[in-house]
Amino acid sequence: MVHKFVDGEDSHRWAVRAASWGLLPRFGWNKKEYPELKCELFGREFKNPIGLAAGFDKDGQAITQLAKNSGFGLIEIGSVTPIPQPGNNRPRVFRLLEDEGVINRYGFNSDGVGRVHQRVRSARDAWVPEQYAYFGVNLGKNKLTEDAKLDYEIGVNYFAPHCDYLVLNVSSPNTPGLRSMQKKSDLEKLLAYVKESLDMHKLEKRPQVFLKIAPDLIESEMKDIAQVVTNKKFGVDGIIVSNTTIARPDYLKSENKAETGGLSGAPVREISTECVRKMYKLTNGQIPIIGCGGVFSGEDAYEKIRAGASLVQLYSAFVYEGFPVIGKIKRELSELLKRDGFAHGSSEMSELRVISLEEVSKHNYEGVDKSCWIVISGKVYDVTKFLNEHPGGEEVITQLAGKDATVGFLDVGHSKDAIEMTKEYLIGQLPESEVSKTEKTAPKVAQSKGNQSSALKDFTDIMTSPTWTNFLIPTAMGLIIYTAYKFIFN
Repeated sequence: MVHKFVDGEDSHRWAVRAASWGLLPRFGWNKKEYPELKCELFGREFKNPIGLAAGFDKDGQAITQLAKNSGFGLIEIGSVTPIPQPGNNRPRVFRLLEDEGVINRYGFNSDGVGRVHQRVRSARDAWVPEQYAYFGVNLGKNKLTEDAKLDYEIGVNYFAPHCDYLVLNVSSPNTPGLRSMQKKSDLEKLLAYVKESLDMHKLEKRPQVFLKIAPDLIESEMKDIAQVVTNKKFGVDGIIVSNTTIARPDYLKSENKAETGGLSGAPVREISTECVRKMYKLTNGQIPIIGCGGVFSGEDAYEKIRAGASLVQLYSAFVYEGFPVIGKIKRELSELLKRDGFAHGSSEMSELRVISLEEVSKHNYEGVDKSCWIVISGKVYDVTKFLNEHPGGEEVITQLAGKDATVGFLDVGHSKDAIEMTKEYLIGQLPESEVSKTEKTAPKVAQSKGNQSSALKDFTDIMTSPTWTNFLIPTAMGLIIYTAYKFIFN
């Protein structure tokens, strides 16, 4: 009903307002956290790897509620431009209902750094890092600015002291000339300038700097970007892959498919995941990747993680499934990780990790590009022999040990049989005492899983379903507005 009778931009505006009022799911799966989803990055522990991409809360109107009550592991506001600007003319948001996609040509509509800065400071003054999501600000340039690096410098000056990370958005298709900044020479100048600006602040807690790139890059452009971001002198801590695409897949059915702007949602899923996979290989796993584009389910998130992403962001899924999609994705991702041997505390896999790339690179074998070592229960094991003997083993090791396990490996498919083979191989390397621990701990997880109340699960599934919530939230907002109107004017 909302999709049929309410304009896409009006729906967006009301969703942000609802979030700012705290009209987020207060029960169900959204706020439930899973030990399998905990991860550490940038020296910080994330309660889960699922984040909100920039574009939803453009002007920082719902920062506290999203960080505290949404269930996300990280949230990102923006893009924010130095000077307030209205963006492109309406209509500028189009749903592709048949394709679960969205085309937007907002054009960096923004309240500007001044007003957004006030909201950010107000939110961060009452921040509780242990309870709130990791917080980032996405920076953009004004439409009429000629020297773009000056606009990014302004953004850094305003927000660097008040956020966990900054994003340099050089990939939106809706601002003329912006994507040209992804060229190697322009990118190097921008990053060097931003790093110098950030250094001048001499912050005790320096925010990470991420670069957000487009999914439409050709191979040579990707190689250039990989060389730049892995060069420590430019100070890039991670890359977000990817922004919206200007491509239009042939299978699109919606009558809105011909609208100009950036395409997001389900149609960009494969494009962005392939971009994640390529960038991971080109950077040799040396820099964290945040996968973004077409994430509607736990399987979608897992696909990007297996391709090389450390964290995952979503946005368009809100349009079709509402806020409950957050809890659904976390629950499904947790189940997938358990299925593939990541069950927390259930086996020796919970302690599996890979030593650093620097350490791995010191142990080259003759005729082998790189050797791979793993640590189990505090003991180092070499899996090079296994990788050489079992095709597809590198993907298995990646899943079991984390993304640093792959060092220049070829792309391979997922194989459940290979996973089981790998487990047997790894357990075979353990001392008998460790194997016995493994056999004892595994049933506990199955038992606890069996004790879950199926009735409670069915009830929360119904109450947090997209159909129910997409009806409930608009109805609640309508009642609030109607009551306020009657109270004021009667």
